Amino acid sequence: MFRAVFFDMGGTILHSRDIPGIDFKSFDNVRKMLERHGIKVSTDMIAKAYEEAKKELRKRLPEFIEIDLAERWVETLRILDVTADRELAKECMDAFFSVRQGIGKVVYFEDFKPTVVMLRENGLKLGLISNVDYGIMYFVREIRLYEYFDTVVFSWQVKWKKPHPRIFQIALDRLKVKPEESIMVGDSLRADVKGAKNIGMTAVWINRSGNVVNVNELDVKPDYIIKSLKELEKIIRRKRV
Repeated sequence: MFRAVFFDMGGTILHSRDIPGIDFKSFDNVRKMLERHGIKVSTDMIAKAYEEAKKELRKRLPEFIEIDLAERWVETLRILDVTADRELAKECMDAFFSVRQGIGKVVYFEDFKPTVVMLRENGLKLGLISNVDYGIMYFVREIRLYEYFDTVVFSWQVKWKKPHPRIFQIALDRLKVKPEESIMVGDSLRADVKGAKNIGMTAVWINRSGNVVNVNELDVKPDYIIKSLKELEKIIRRKRV
């Protein structure tokens, strides 16, 4: 019998709304903040340096280790020839995300909350396992994320990224459940499905696009394929029978 259901986050339970001009506004707010420190760089230069910093840090880190967002901003400033420490990097982060808060940038899919109610009624523990950097912390209160889960495991906190087994094991240990007692639901075949199956969890792939998929042609084969989270009810009932 299943005792716990774990969810991926982006593309599975929530998504980021496309808001025209928000990226420019975010980087421009960083520019304004730096200008107050006597540092003059253009908005476009900051945006380009930010992307370059991600590529540079990715080269230095092992594949399954999450990038430190503060370190990404330190690297961004270095590329801009600005002497920086983590305190200034944190100011950059705050400036970047402040214009993204309170405008509905991050929203849940409509099937998420009803599914939480259903799973709770069936006595299941709920967990979240997400590959995400520190930026998500600017939104967790706004979307009341922690209210829906018994444990939340972010890669930025534990350093490990899916599909590495370590991040899954951390989540399982927190809820005191075995892999075979658990379901992992996610939209990534590599990160969610492969990672879950490798550790012995039941893997559910959510294919929200609804495109017809030939399971035999997939490199990673999920145990179940669903188009909506509401379909999880059939899966947990099937197991109980």
